[in-house]
Amino acid sequence: MTAANAARSDGGRRQGGGYTFSVLLWRRCRRPVSARLKVLTLAADTAAMAKKPEPPKLVTWDVYRAAHKPKIVGSVQAADADEAVQKAAQEFKVHAWRLIAVQRS
Repeated sequence: MTAANAARSDGGRRQGGGYTFSVLLWRRCRRPVSARLKVLTLAADTAAMAKKPEPPKLVTWDVYRAAHKPKIVGSVQAADADEAVQKAAQEFKVHAWRLIAVQRS
């Protein structure tokens, strides 16, 4: 034991039970072949082609004019409420900030 290791509070032992990194790595790689192959089979399959993203399904929305007493303006088909309001504003020639979209059930 050298003087530098003797001065250490752990008595010269390294962390990890006194083994060096290379010994720990060697022990980790000593797993049976079947265990190593199992790890390889769990890896992601990157050879497959990526799927094309599907466009969102269109839903029917009732669009109302926002006022004290809501008045229906019409119905449009869109993926979400914001898109429904924009389509209704263009279709019915009304400002978009005046409209509210409610999904038809």
